[in-house]
This record gives sequence, structure tokens and C-alpha cells, in this order.
Amino acid sequence: MPMASSTSWAAAKDLIIRGGHNIDPRTIEDAALEFPGVALAAAVGRPDSYAGEVPMLFVSAQPGVSIDPQALAAFVQERILEPPAQPRAVSIVAEMPVTPIGKIFKPKLREIAAGDAARELLAAEGLSKDVNVEAITDPSRGLYLRVTAAPGQAAAGQAAPAAFSP
Repeated sequence: MPMASSTSWAAAKDLIIRGGHNIDPRTIEDAALEFPGVALAAAVGRPDSYAGEVPMLFVSAQPGVSIDPQALAAFVQERILEPPAQPRAVSIVAEMPVTPIGKIFKPKLREIAAGDAARELLAAEGLSKDVNVEAITDPSRGLYLRVTAAPGQAAAGQAAPAAFSP
């Protein structure tokens, strides 16, 4: 008797690697798409100084619909049984970045996630005033942070990138 099988895979760069867990973003995205009013969903790895990456969920709403981020987060967490795969941050975006052929452009979402994580880290260290964080994806260098600070805030320019370095 033939056995039925199902295969699910994600491109290597789409995997979210949290500590020793490889997380398929589709698990998170599929759960979010079940929430009423969600038009598009994308999960990416957000840099984390302890775990390497943690899942971050981005969604855009259907026209005319308002989504409560806390309700969406709770909804998704109930549907994802593995705790490391549960999103640590949820962001509602007015317009999901897409490629010219209409695919969700995850490199832009990774930039947003990295910038948010760096700003959060700087704020926790009391270094967020007069500091600008820009996440940039370069074909040869990959994703990196450009942190510019006002005179006298040099520590801020080094704190965020150092926290995400191995």
C-alpha cells in the first residue's frame, strides 16, 4: 500500500535560526493568515543578542480592516505549539514590501526588524537620544547596521552592532 507523504521546506535564508532551533517561517505565516482581516503575513528573524534570532511577524490588513496587534499575537501564539517558534514581536504594516512580481520582499522586513531591535537595545541602555539607526542590506556585505550619533554619544554608535556580533 503506497504511503502518502507531505514535504514542507523553506529556503535556507528564510529559516529563522533561534539558538539550536530551525524555524520555518511558513508555520508562523499560516497561523497569522487565519486571523480575520489579515491580507498578507511574513515572518523573519529579528536579531537577538542571546538567541541569535527570534521570530518577528509582519502583517498587512485587508482594505478597511483594523487589526489589534495584541489580539493577533495571542491568536498566533495559541496556534504555534513550539515556544521558540512563537513570534516575539508583531508589526502591522500599512503596505507589505513586495518585489516587482508580487512576492513579499523579506530583505526589507529583515532590515526593519534589525533596526527595531537595535533601537530597542539602545533605549534599554539609555542611548537612544540623538541616535539614528539604519539597517542596510548590501549584496556583498549582507545585512548591517549604520548607527550615527550626536557628538558625545560615541558609545551608542558601538553598542547596537556589538550586541548582535558573535
